[in-house]
Amino acid sequence: MTPDDPLIVDAEFLARQAWSLRWSSRQRSCEMAEAALEASDRQSVTGSAYRTLAWQSRWRGSFRWCGIFGRKALEVLDPVRSPDMVGDVHASLAVMHYSSGRRDLGIDAVESGFRAIGPQGHTETRVDLMAVRSRILRHRNRPEECLSMLLRAQELVQGAPAARIQMEIARHLNATDEPEEALRHGLEAVVKAQHHDNRLVLPYAFEVVAATQIALGQLVRARRHLEDAWTCAEETEDTRARCLVRYQRGRLARAEGNPYEALAEFEAGLEAARMMPYAYGEARLHRELAELHEEAGLADAALASWKSYARLKRAESD
Repeated sequence: MTPDDPLIVDAEFLARQAWSLRWSSRQRSCEMAEAALEASDRQSVTGSAYRTLAWQSRWRGSFRWCGIFGRKALEVLDPVRSPDMVGDVHASLAVMHYSSGRRDLGIDAVESGFRAIGPQGHTETRVDLMAVRSRILRHRNRPEECLSMLLRAQELVQGAPAARIQMEIARHLNATDEPEEALRHGLEAVVKAQHHDNRLVLPYAFEVVAATQIALGQLVRARRHLEDAWTCAEETEDTRARCLVRYQRGRLARAEGNPYEALAEFEAGLEAARMMPYAYGEARLHRELAELHEEAGLADAALASWKSYARLKRAESD
């Protein structure tokens, strides 16, 4: 095939559209990326398509596939001709790493992404890398640096990704015991996600709103938003979002005084976390189960959950 072959042109269009649709329709985005791979073996096409598939896998919690597609993308992408694509891939791999408890590898991937895009990199790629770095900083208990990074990203971001940054700010503020401000940013994330048809962020936006409402004692509103989050997660087939919703529904059930419902939600969430795998989420769920068993006087079950929690925390690496 020559560079102006119609099949290559069509494949390049498919690869571009796959990336363009990534926020609004996971199914169409993935279908177009797969079609691009079938239509051409040109490296610029395959690299772009694998970038999209790695990104989609990352957002739905398919971390093993994220790693596979990400490595394939880096094998064929030209870092000189496609620096932003390389940066996008490194951002996805960073999420995969920190989700498994390897924050050290996550920050290495983020730095590789920043080096790839340089000072002139695409704004959306830069914002993505900043958001991922902020999440790692939060997990490293560096809240001031985390918030500073998110506020800088907020100044840069436009369009569909803006909902993601509002969601991240809300999540950070809730973690630092500022639920009123967290709720404001969470609701803004919902509004922006709906306005820009950002179907991928919407379940996370609803989930973080519910988390802040649980903290504020607004339990009826929290349950309603968790129902919305679950519906959106089912629509986008997002295992990670389902896991987070299970976690919050368990916390809500505990707050409502329903330990049996909480137990069922935490155990279902734990199964999802193991499937991804999502070590960070798994550790949180084990901690909740340990506390729940302890409150019920089930010492052996509590001890087993505490041991699992400790094992996962020991395996983490900064």
